[in-house]
Amino acid sequence: MFKVLKNEILKLFLFKRIYIVWAILGVMVLITAAVLRFSLEVGESSADAELLKAFSNGQSLPIVMLDGLASFVFPLFVVIITGFMISEEIGNGTIKLYLMHPVTRTQFIAAKLMAITVFNAIMLFFTMILSYIAGTLILGFGKNFAANTTFEGLFTAPVAEGLVITLLSYLLTILTLSAFGAIMLFIATKFSSSGITTAVGVGFLILLNLLMNMYLPVNDFFISGYFKFSNILMSESSLQRSAIGIGVLLFYTLLAYFITRIQFIKRDILN
Repeated sequence: MFKVLKNEILKLFLFKRIYIVWAILGVMVLITAAVLRFSLEVGESSADAELLKAFSNGQSLPIVMLDGLASFVFPLFVVIITGFMISEEIGNGTIKLYLMHPVTRTQFIAAKLMAITVFNAIMLFFTMILSYIAGTLILGFGKNFAANTTFEGLFTAPVAEGLVITLLSYLLTILTLSAFGAIMLFIATKFSSSGITTAVGVGFLILLNLLMNMYLPVNDFFISGYFKFSNILMSESSLQRSAIGIGVLLFYTLLAYFITRIQFIKRDILN
């Protein structure tokens, strides 16, 4: 199993598109930091300006980036990468050669899901580390951590607490994206074209965002309720909601994995 996973991770880094992802994220971090710096220099004295000033620093920029990218941009990259990891292999016949080796279909699906999780982790920690560096160089590190949350408004914390919240937010977002990736894995095995997989995945992602923006109570039982996990960590009932969120995301991940495994075993791919 380890060899299968190692092979999938190595293949992941052979995709040219993954480096385009890093480049896009890098540019977005730098632009965001530069825009915040410019806004601080030309901003007028107002409530909005004070709010902007609170989180315009190096220790808060990672959360600013996560809040802005977690609900659509990060999942969109998962959609694109999953399409090329699965559907393209089915379409061009590469998967036939793969399964002729001593690799079971269960191992194949499990390795793909773990590779998606590895991709999510690298993508998120790349963004977090670059945000800390760029934010500190352009904005300064700042005296306190601050974030503009959905539920509580402006949230502030000492440096140490802010670092812990940031790290936990990124770790839990990996779980959210992996649950989303598990569902995308199921979708990708249904098609032999990465273009079709991407189109279906984008449609599904838009639906999830619509649900998220409705702020419905049932969102606590859908992936859409946990794209912005950082807001939950900075809410009053953070412990209870985080525990529910972790359970919900693990449920969707395992459910999607087992359904994909069952239908993939039954599918006639080699002929």
